[in-house]
Amino acid sequence: MDYRELKIRLPREALEEATWKLAEMGITSTQIVDNAIVDEMMAEKQAYAWDYIEPALVQADRTQDPQICVYVEESEEGLALMAQVKRAFAGHAMEMEIVREQDWVDSYKRQFKVQPLTSQIVVRPSWEPEEKVRAAFGSDKKIIVLDPGMAFGTGSHETTALCAALLEELGCSGKRILDIGTGSGILAMAAAAEGAERVLGIDIDPTACQVAEENIRINGMQDRVEICEGDLVQGVDWTADIVVANLMADLICMLSAHVPAHLCPGGIFISSGILIEKKQDVLDAVRKAGMEIMEIKEKGEWCAIAAKYA
Repeated sequence: MDYRELKIRLPREALEEATWKLAEMGITSTQIVDNAIVDEMMAEKQAYAWDYIEPALVQADRTQDPQICVYVEESEEGLALMAQVKRAFAGHAMEMEIVREQDWVDSYKRQFKVQPLTSQIVVRPSWEPEEKVRAAFGSDKKIIVLDPGMAFGTGSHETTALCAALLEELGCSGKRILDIGTGSGILAMAAAAEGAERVLGIDIDPTACQVAEENIRINGMQDRVEICEGDLVQGVDWTADIVVANLMADLICMLSAHVPAHLCPGGIFISSGILIEKKQDVLDAVRKAGMEIMEIKEKGEWCAIAAKYA
């Protein structure tokens, strides 16, 4: 199904009224593009709890009024609704274009490509033939088929690669692994591919859990990998040889105190999603929780920390 996208430029103070006006027409799903929100986020960092903002967003033009984006189906009913919206917002600057479903699919496929995750594991999207991947990367590689959907984790981000490298280096064979904030399930599957006996991936996002479960099914790992919706701090009764958390520095600092309760004696905590400038905060929190730092890996602006619980 193709869609029409209408972008309406409005003063910031008119956005709420515009949203209500669109809702009265039956349009409840809209997108607001407002570059000035970056200033608010930077000024109120604690409220938004962010670690990293893309440089392109920081450099974006914040002098223009925001836009509210409306999407309707490319159908007789959709076009009639679009005409109604245009009449309701006559006098405001508008842009309209056709958004083709195939363009979305093609764009997604261009962005997500086959890539090595570790020295032994290669991640391939489902639309890439396995034979082609093995020819390019070697027949002995372990291959994870992945469709991240609306969940974090394709293997391309430095933090995911750092965690996977530490899992490979420290060894998963025959071990129990707890993956906190599993996202697409990529680290849980990497642990299983490395020989883990049992893996539990948890995430507070139900959509991520659904995506992870489907990826695990596609890879035939249901006998070793389980996904559950939850929070390490509440309702998770599981002990592991390795706990891995690819989150963000502030969350890791908060969770560190709870990790030892889920580690076997001599167990290892791998944490990532940590900007190098926040590395010391995490080191302090991990040590305070009674764990000894074993190794720190860095890549780009990010780092991962492996710590041992005595």
